[in-house]
Amino acid sequence: MSYYVLEDLYTSWARVHLGECSSCNYGQGTSEGASTTTQWHGPYEERSQAFEKMESLEKDDARGCQLCNP
Repeated sequence: MSYYVLEDLYTSWARVHLGECSSCNYGQGTSEGASTTTQWHGPYEERSQAFEKMESLEKDDARGCQLCNP
């Protein structure tokens, strides 16, 4: 199982996703092409690694994805 962190570069939120989450798509997201407002981090093999990365981003609204519930 793999985990990814989605960081919004312009607001104060980040989310941890499972790789197979439809919102994550193994770090490719849902839109075609590169985004200028978000950045994917990962993959991480361990859940704890992904949450540690998310916490290091120091975002006010940081949690696991509500769709895949990692």
